Amino acid sequence: MPLSASSLLKLAHIFKLSQELKDYFHKDFIDTQNYPLLSDLFLALYSNKTITNKIFSCILDENTIDDKASSRLESIRKKQKKLEQDIRTKLNDMIHSSSFSKYIQENIVTIRNDRFVIPIKEDFRSFVKGFVHDISNAGSTVFVEPISIFEMNNELNSLKKEEIIEIESVLQDLTKLFYPYVEELRIDVTIIGKLDFIFAKAKFSKSLQASKPRINKKKEIHLKNARHPFFAKDKAVPISFDLGKDFSILLITGPNTGGKTVTLKTVRYFNLYGM
Repeated sequence: MPLSASSLLKLAHIFKLSQELKDYFHKDFIDTQNYPLLSDLFLALYSNKTITNKIFSCILDENTIDDKASSRLESIRKKQKKLEQDIRTKLNDMIHSSSFSKYIQENIVTIRNDRFVIPIKEDFRSFVKGFVHDISNAGSTVFVEPISIFEMNNELNSLKKEEIIEIESVLQDLTKLFYPYVEELRIDVTIIGKLDFIFAKAKFSKSLQASKPRINKKKEIHLKNARHPFFAKDKAVPISFDLGKDFSILLITGPNTGGKTVTLKTVRYFNLYGM
């Protein structure tokens, strides 16, 4: 069962994004050796330009397969366009002819039930040999497929079915390109998620003008002008807090809305997340 065009585009975008991330790391990070943890993640990304280019050249968007996705698809669509043009030309000649124009409700060629038809005045229905595919709401117009284009419409519908079959074949071939790289795709998705989280934290820390914590193993807490990151920077009152060095128990008292809970949550947050 082939993947849909939409799914194939998403997989190709994973490889494309992986390549862009690798390019970004090697271009924007002057000395990559100073970022060993990031370097390992970026280097583990897998990209495949051959597959990416193939997918993007064959699939224009989630609803459109390019004519040149296969020589057979291109041939089928060329035949379709020519046949559609031939049908329209034949019907236009018919509705504009002096002997036929009096039967026409409007000088247009339209489509009903995937077949080309023309709008005939209901009173003149019996004067036009063909098949009725629809009737207007008012009942004054019948949409007739003239018998002269019946076989042409049949051929056109046959080509459309061939087109669908060929598109399925193209999607199947494109799907097979990813079979050997299922594990690489899984790894890419995992790493992209990790990198997104890392850079989101970095951006958030930068917006807070946060400083890098120094982690100790002495079970000591030393906070200087700390603010809980979930509170607005201009509204949070900074606190300085020490525990574990000169004393191991601290009693916090004060009036309601005096900041006791915020202080405890701030200490707990920094203790848990080390920000």
